[in-house]
Amino acid sequence: MKKNIFLYPALFIVGAFLACKKDSPGPPTIITGTVTNKITGEPVAGAYIDCSIKKDDAPAEPKRDHSTYSDSDGIYRLEIPDGFRHSFSSIYQVGYLPYVDPKRSIEIRDGETHFVDAALIPTDGFLRLKIENDLPASDSLFVIFINPTRTVQPYIGGAVFPKKYPYVLMTGGSFQEIFAFPSEEFTTVEWGPQSFSPSINPSNRDSVYLIRNDTVDFTIHF
Repeated sequence: MKKNIFLYPALFIVGAFLACKKDSPGPPTIITGTVTNKITGEPVAGAYIDCSIKKDDAPAEPKRDHSTYSDSDGIYRLEIPDGFRHSFSSIYQVGYLPYVDPKRSIEIRDGETHFVDAALIPTDGFLRLKIENDLPASDSLFVIFINPTRTVQPYIGGAVFPKKYPYVLMTGGSFQEIFAFPSEEFTTVEWGPQSFSPSINPSNRDSVYLIRNDTVDFTIHF
């Protein structure tokens, strides 16, 4: 009987240890990489890595922001705690096109380390759009830019224009604004009148070659 007196505490300690071990979290999921300028190869500091997390056992809870920034060497590191679902959607920085949805090219496994490098395309070609619009108030002048690299898709009236960015709509008067695109390539400009209908048929078109770190003027008289 004396042996049992010492056996019970021993069993309790072992049982408590196994319970703690079962409930302890597993290793985190780590996503890390380097953000660079696709043209120059130089690191991009301060790039925003967009990530949100959500508890597996609390689907009703809102997502939590778990984003981070690249350091002076362009390096970033995300550490996702065990028991959280994660959404890693894009990497972007002002002056660059976003690097969207790297999950398409890698399989992210829980508890492992994944390396996701991103090469951002700089928008270092600038177009200064000037418009002199004498159309009546019942009509408007629309302008669409078509760039072979930029893939943002604006829309109006339910009509989608793939790879056409940005969309400018104005009524009468003058307009001036600078738009940024990837340089060393042509950007097409389409414009024409619109009577507030879903369909748009441009009546004019021209192309502009944008030089790196330079601004090209484009003027429309209508």
